[in-house]
Amino acid sequence: MDKTRYRVMIKFPTTPLLLNVLNIYQLGETACSSDYEVLPHRQWCHEITYIADGEGVFQRNGQEYAVSAGQVVALSQDDMHYIRSSRTRPLRFINLGFAFNKNHADYPKFAAIAEFFDNLEHPVANDLCGINEALAAALSEAYTPQELSQEMLSTYLLQVLMGTYRSFRESPRVEYTDLLTFDSTNPLIYEMICYIDQNLTSITALQEMGQALGYSYSYLSRLFSSTMGSTLRQYYNQRRFEKAVELLREPRTLADISEQLGFADTANFCRAFKKQYKISPGEYRRRNQ
Repeated sequence: MDKTRYRVMIKFPTTPLLLNVLNIYQLGETACSSDYEVLPHRQWCHEITYIADGEGVFQRNGQEYAVSAGQVVALSQDDMHYIRSSRTRPLRFINLGFAFNKNHADYPKFAAIAEFFDNLEHPVANDLCGINEALAAALSEAYTPQELSQEMLSTYLLQVLMGTYRSFRESPRVEYTDLLTFDSTNPLIYEMICYIDQNLTSITALQEMGQALGYSYSYLSRLFSSTMGSTLRQYYNQRRFEKAVELLREPRTLADISEQLGFADTANFCRAFKKQYKISPGEYRRRNQ
């Protein structure tokens, strides 16, 4: 396996940060190229990882677990850990490294969650509680701090903690996240990702992206494919389906959802959803109510 393939990481904070009942050691986002490996290492704190995009393998204490977009991985302090990114759908993930501040006055409220991490069994679950959104908001606060950012950051990260705990204790669903920061050598990748994520429900044709970003669409498409290992169209469709899963949790009609996501009609949306998830949107909604 080619160990020279890249791994782009943006991390925060540079020193441990004490937030409420949590001591934060790492909050960051990572994008791996095809076949990239994070070599085995021992966890020195608890960790929550949200798989934002792609597929791969997370290994915990010698046991391998296949992971894909919309899933959350929990790790305990002292676990042995290893990551391998897919060849065809490279991994992109956001992770939080933390420990519990057991001397904090609020710790008794979180003692059950601390016990869960100390006695973790199966480390992979689907995100049921939208921790992707809380992580994205936390990263925004970390990267562009404003007044009361530390208080906001504490609130978001507690949401991540509690959402992760609930996700492991309930029946699985599929979820998504929408934040990526690439290194300065590939700024257009970041711009393309952001354009799709921010305009997901208003895009009528991907070719609009070329005009918005000031480049030809064919150039953007080639750059994205060569860097990410998948096409812009594939990424756009994946994001639409992930958004569809989110909208199916709300009291919306299938016609409303299909129209909002730019499908020609409800029948077209239902066929595409079933092809993607092997289940109709109506049945998905019934199973997850």
